[in-house]
Amino acid sequence: MRVSPAHVSAFALGASTLVFAVGWVRLLLVTAGTSRLAFEAVAPTVGVGLLLGAVAGARRTPPGPHAAAGLALAGLALASGLAGAASLIALPALHAVGTDLSMGLAPPASLALRVGLASPALLIPSLLSGAAVGGLTRRGASWTPALLGAAVGAALAQLLLLPSLGIRPSFLGAALLTLLAAALAWRR
Repeated sequence: MRVSPAHVSAFALGASTLVFAVGWVRLLLVTAGTSRLAFEAVAPTVGVGLLLGAVAGARRTPPGPHAAAGLALAGLALASGLAGAASLIALPALHAVGTDLSMGLAPPASLALRVGLASPALLIPSLLSGAAVGGLTRRGASWTPALLGAAVGAALAQLLLLPSLGIRPSFLGAALLTLLAAALAWRR
């Protein structure tokens, strides 16, 4: 199989999305205080976002090398990186709002409110990334590079990036990786 710019772009998007996802679990651990809540908030939100985005991207992107489609996919990749980086600010702010709003609520209701407020900050970058990868599959990439990128991104984030660099530099690196993905998606 020939490795195309679309394959490398899909790999980069898969990796960056999972760096963000592992970072979101860490951020929610700091703000919410429980690992169960952090994982239960991130995993389904990211999964649903990627799925819905991929379906929409694959349906909306015309097959073949259309310049407008390449530009649209590049925009989606860039937007996913910007939204992921913005979540670094949004998640702690949303947690603070959720904490204020949930005063006096029973613990399950308080937890549901805080998770509900955090979900858009996770869902938006996931939808955008999924749409870009879904569109790339219509332009000749397979799902395999995105899945491999996701595995590599999750492993690197958990074992190397977050422990040695911290959340901010890791998120910056993931956002820069989406810049590479955007350039390659446009190039196709």
